[in-house]
Amino acid sequence: MRFLVVFAIVVGVLWYFLRDKKGLKKNKKSNEEMMVECSECGTFISVKEGIVYQNKCFCSKECFQKDRR
Repeated sequence: MRFLVVFAIVVGVLWYFLRDKKGLKKNKKSNEEMMVECSECGTFISVKEGIVYQNKCFCSKECFQKDRR
């Protein structure tokens, strides 16, 4: 019985520390770190820095206004 308790604790500890390497934790990167291409000029920018409008991303107000015309 003692062996089973020790075995369960060892398995639990190993699972806790190795689960990140096996992809069991959720992805820590947020959408703000994701790079996207400007719909107008093709420059790559982070979603955090860009202007998103109707599922399109723009790098600046100028590119946004060009697309709106």
